[in-house]
Order: sequence, then C-alpha cells, then structure tokens
Amino acid sequence: MQRALGLADVAPSRSSGGEPSAQSATASFEERYPPLLDHAYCVGLRFFGRDHDLAQEVAQETLTRAYERWSRVLRHPSPEAWVMNAAWKVSLELARKRGRGVPYHVITDSGSFEDQIVNHPHLTAALRRLTKRQRTVVMARYYFGYGVRASAELLGMSESQVKAATNEATTKLRRLLNDQTEVAT
Repeated sequence: MQRALGLADVAPSRSSGGEPSAQSATASFEERYPPLLDHAYCVGLRFFGRDHDLAQEVAQETLTRAYERWSRVLRHPSPEAWVMNAAWKVSLELARKRGRGVPYHVITDSGSFEDQIVNHPHLTAALRRLTKRQRTVVMARYYFGYGVRASAELLGMSESQVKAATNEATTKLRRLLNDQTEVAT
C-alpha cells in the first residue's frame, strides 16, 4: 500500500535559531506544496512509465530541492515551471544512478502513440539540446497536454511567448530529428 507524500517528507528539519523570515517562507511553501507536488509527481510518473514508487521518489527529491532554494524559486517567473524542470532533472539523475539510462520501455497499459513518442531515444536526445525555456514549453504543451493559454498561465509567460517558444522548439526538434535520422541510415 502506498503512502501519500506529505510536507514532513520534504521539509528538512531546521534548528530553532532560524531567521525571522524563514517562518513566512515556510508558510508560503506549505501553501503552494500540493500543486507543486502534483507537477513533480506527474513528471516522474511520465518519465518512468507509470512507476508510482519512482514517481514518488522524484516528487520527494524535487520538493526537497525546492524547499532548500525556496527564496530563489519564489523569484522565478513561474515556480511551477521551476519545479517541472527540476523534476525532469531529478528523473534523469535517478535513472542514471539506478543504471537505467533514459527509459525506452514500452507502455503496455495504454500503448498510445503519445507515450511511444515521448519514450523514443532520439527524441529524448533532441529534447536535451533545446534551451531550458523551449524544453519547458514543450513539456507543458505536448508532454502534459496544456493548451497555449494554460501553458502561459503555468509558465508565467504571455500566450504569444508560448507560441513563439513552441514554434522555435518544434522547428529545432524537426531539424535535430532529421539530422539523427540521416545519420542512422
């Protein structure tokens, strides 16, 4: 039986002599914790092919990092985007530590075209070559299925910025994937 993650799982213990602003920062983190946990968990879940234990591990490590850097995360235009990007990095680190590499597994329970594309090794390599902004927009739009307006709200960008970043990213991905296909043949 799986136990739901709680704030106590990610908030490191602090000595009693903390700064006065630490209390308000902790309150701010607690307030945003549930949706941030959902974002981190979803990234882990999608990355590891619906392995709930690994997804929980990704979420826990991601939120621990967010808590440790909370003042910096709050200055980010979109803390949700920061968490999604951090969760992606944590997923990659966890896969490497476990000797798994980037998972190329076959999704047996859905077999959807989207899942097969996301787990394609050439696409994974191409995604790594995008800028952080482009990769985050691609993840929001195509990996999580958000529309332009929802992506803009999530990432703290205007709709036109999301459209531009999506266009830049898809153009670059097309070029990179065509280059990889030519090399493979």
